[in-house]
Amino acid sequence: MKTTLSARRFTPTEKLQNFAKKEINKLKKHFGDDITSEIILEENGNLKVVDIRLNALGKTFKTRVEDDDFYKIIPKAVNKLEKQLKSRKSKVFNR
Repeated sequence: MKTTLSARRFTPTEKLQNFAKKEINKLKKHFGDDITSEIILEENGNLKVVDIRLNALGKTFKTRVEDDDFYKIIPKAVNKLEKQLKSRKSKVFNR
């Protein structure tokens, strides 16, 4: 799994970078290594935004979550992507 992480308007700590990569790697156990992801962390004052773009199963999946804490919204974004991937996987393999 190839993951790139970028930040807008702030410099993320090493702890936050490792947390984000660890969370996105949870998708690897369900869908293998042929997933590429891009995580974009953005800070607008008190509002924190996470955009994740994931390429898997021949399609690009996107999610965007906003809240006041990165440690709450990164797992939410990963859960949303996991639901999208499972839905797509069931459609692909049921045909």
